[in-house]
Amino acid sequence: MTIDVIILSNGKTPELIEMTQKCIDSCHDSETEHEFWIKVFEQTEHEYESAETINYDCPFHYNKLMNIGIALTKHEWICLCNNDLIFHKGWLTECLKYKDKYMSMCPDEFNYGGEPEEGYKVGQRGQFKGQCILTNRKLYDIIGKIDESVNFHCSDHVMVDQIKKAGIKHALIKDAYVEHLVHATLKTCSGEEKIHYCDEQSRIYSESLGEGKLIIK
Repeated sequence: MTIDVIILSNGKTPELIEMTQKCIDSCHDSETEHEFWIKVFEQTEHEYESAETINYDCPFHYNKLMNIGIALTKHEWICLCNNDLIFHKGWLTECLKYKDKYMSMCPDEFNYGGEPEEGYKVGQRGQFKGQCILTNRKLYDIIGKIDESVNFHCSDHVMVDQIKKAGIKHALIKDAYVEHLVHATLKTCSGEEKIHYCDEQSRIYSESLGEGKLIIK
């Protein structure tokens, strides 16, 4: 099977460029029976090997870029990814064992193994891990575009809210292992940038919950 992979990157340092390239390479190396068509949305002029690089100069917006990537791809399954990931052997094979049961899945960032765990909790100990989300394209026929009301922090929260509201089951596939290096790009941001991308977005999301509705643009 061929699946589309969308990766967001900002190669503003040699270390971040190397991290993104390792993410790409580990994805290709992780499977022998499946093929990956990888698109990288890159904020600098750098181009990556073994992937299509889309260099852009508009303001960074996580879900908006993912929506553009979804529109530019065509395969049945799409993986939405950070660039701070290491894909381990067989992760996709494990996820696709459940392709007839779930349209939304996340591989685990821990190599513990076990039965799939259904749920909508976001975060390191939750079932929904925003750094790597495997979805069937049919999902977007149901929920439409991913909610763009926030530009970075809480991007995973608004998406899982859409999935939950639509009554679609989501599962963490514990036998699928994709390591997360944890916010490597965010660590290079200024204090002002962190306030904009994190604190302000958390406020927007909290206010939308307070109104008892999602903000869909």
